Amino acid sequence: MDAEDACADIDECMTDNGGCGDALYWACTNTDGSNSCADIDECATNNGDCGENAQCSNQEGEAALCTCKPGFL
Repeated sequence: MDAEDACADIDECMTDNGGCGDALYWACTNTDGSNSCADIDECATNNGDCGENAQCSNQEGEAALCTCKPGFL
């Protein structure tokens, strides 16, 4: 067995969300030898819990922003 066969990838995402930030807002994906981070679009699911009379706006790395549609307060 050579040295390359003895080495295994480390899943950086298992510790502190891979340094991506808060796991509520950032998705960590383990890749061979490193990791990648992507913003989670909260608006993609259930209108970001904004309600049917509100518009959801994704905020990178933060909670979604809910704004009332015209004619609603």
